[in-house]
Order: sequence, then C-alpha cells, then structure tokens
Amino acid sequence: IGTVIYICAMYLFRVTNIQKHNFRTYIANGGDLSQYKVWGKPVEYIHTEEGSYLLTSGWWSLARHFNYIGDLTMCLGWAISCSGPGHIFPWIPLSYCTYFWMMDIHRMFRDEHRCRTKYKKDWEK
Repeated sequence: IGTVIYICAMYLFRVTNIQKHNFRTYIANGGDLSQYKVWGKPVEYIHTEEGSYLLTSGWWSLARHFNYIGDLTMCLGWAISCSGPGHIFPWIPLSYCTYFWMMDIHRMFRDEHRCRTKYKKDWEK
C-alpha cells in the first residue's frame, strides 16, 4: 500500500510542477494567454503589480503550494513501504518522515512570507 501511495504522490508532485512550468514557459515564449488552456478551460491567473503571473487554474486553484502535497505524501508512502511489523528499526523510516515533514512545512511558511512580501496585495487574492 505504501508503494501505491508513493507512486500516486509522485505523479501528483510531477503534474503540478509541470503545469506551473508549462504556464511559465508559455509566457516566456511570448504566448497569448487568452489562448492558453489548463484542463481544457481558459487559464485563470493573476497578473501582479510587480509584473509576474500567478497561475490560479488547475491544481494551483486548489492550494497555493499544491506541489507540497505530493511531496509530503511521497514521504509518507516511502515510510509505510519501509516500515512494518517485521522491520528491525521501524523508527528509521518514521524519523525520516518526521524530518521531511518539518522541513517541508517550514519551507512552505518561508515561501508564504517571501510571496507575501514580493506580491503584496496580489498574494491575498
């Protein structure tokens, strides 16, 4: 079951990052955003005062840092796969999972602060 969780989470992590990458690449290549689609629908985004574009469609309409959900869940799947009743040191996978979750959650708060500072009122939208 841990392996299935890990694979599904890895897929989620990759597709969310690819969605953001494709959006940024399309803009960088001078694409017309009125023609760009996410999940078959016209893209929704915020054009910030600072000049950047924030994707608010697809996975990114569900949470600000949606890629972290896949990241955290991958770690959980790995820990489940590597531990169990027959495991000699069950605390090793669990300690890795604890460390990774603390690191990623801390990173999320740092990213929130950085984006709030950079985008100001646009980040509140």
